[in-house]
Amino acid sequence: MEFFALGSFCILGGLHLALILWGSPRAQGITKTLLLPLLAWYYIAAAEKFLVIVLLAVIFGWIGDVLLIKIQKEAFFKAGLASFLLGHLLYIPALFFFAGRAPGLVFVIGIIFAVPLGILIQRCIKPSKALRIPVIVYGIIIELMSLSALQLMTARPEAWGILVFIGSLCFLISDFILGYFTFRTISKYGSFFIMFFYILAQGGIIAGLANLGPLSG
Repeated sequence: MEFFALGSFCILGGLHLALILWGSPRAQGITKTLLLPLLAWYYIAAAEKFLVIVLLAVIFGWIGDVLLIKIQKEAFFKAGLASFLLGHLLYIPALFFFAGRAPGLVFVIGIIFAVPLGILIQRCIKPSKALRIPVIVYGIIIELMSLSALQLMTARPEAWGILVFIGSLCFLISDFILGYFTFRTISKYGSFFIMFFYILAQGGIIAGLANLGPLSG
C-alpha cells in the first residue's frame, strides 16, 4: 500500500510539473492540492516509527499549498507563510528525535554560517516593508529546520538520513525561488522550479523519516 501511495505521489508530481508548463491554472490547483494528502497516506502506511508531529507538519504544508494558490493576495501569502512555518517548527523536534540527541556542535557551527546566508538571501529577495519581518522569521525557522536535518544526517549517515538532509536543502532552494519571485513577475519556468524542488523537499523528508527508526541503544 505504501508503494502505491508513494508511486502515486511521484506520478502526480510529474503531472503537476507538466501542467505548470502546458496546462491550465485550474488543473494545476487540483494536482497541487492532491500531492501532500498522498504523501501523508504514504507516511501513515510506511512509517517505521510513526510520529504525530510529522503528520501534522505534512498537514500544515498542505494548508500552505492551498493558501498559496492565491499567492498574489497578501493575506493568503501571509497565511500560507504561517502555515509552512508551523510545519517547519514541527519538523525540528522530529528530526532531533531521529537523531537521538539535542542540538550539538554541528548545529551550533551551522548557525555561524546560516547568519550570513540569511542576510544574503534577504538582500536577494528584497521583500516589501510590510512583509520584511514575516519573511525574516520564516527564513530563520527554515534554516533551523535544515540545520536540524544536518544534525540528523551526522548522527545517521545512512541513505535515509542523507535523503532527509537533501530534502531540507531542496526546501531552502524552493522557498528562495518563491520568495524571489513573490516580489517580482514570475514566469512559468520560475513556478516549475519552485514546485520541482518543493516536491523533492517534501518527498525526501517524509520518505527519509518514514524509513528511519529510533536509534538503538
